[in-house]
Amino acid sequence: MPSLERVAGANEEGKVDMNQITRQHLNFLQEAGLAFEENQRLETYRDKENQFIALRYGLDRDCIWIYELGDDVGFFANIMAKAPQLILEELSERKCTQ
Repeated sequence: MPSLERVAGANEEGKVDMNQITRQHLNFLQEAGLAFEENQRLETYRDKENQFIALRYGLDRDCIWIYELGDDVGFFANIMAKAPQLILEELSERKCTQ
């Protein structure tokens, strides 16, 4: 079985092209996978320390994309138009009034 860890390599400019996958990354992958399996509607998952975020990904939603988070840039409130009501909420309201 091939190793799950990749060694970082430098490109022609001397910049690293990929990150090294560590045991910490693999532990988070397992944690996120369990969270996604427990909740089929869950699309994102963060660890308690806010160090990583996992995104459910892929055509069959059977892949996990992991990002390592850095410092927050900022929270920007009331920037966009309010989101429309969810269709599910509208349908439940219609059923209640009929």
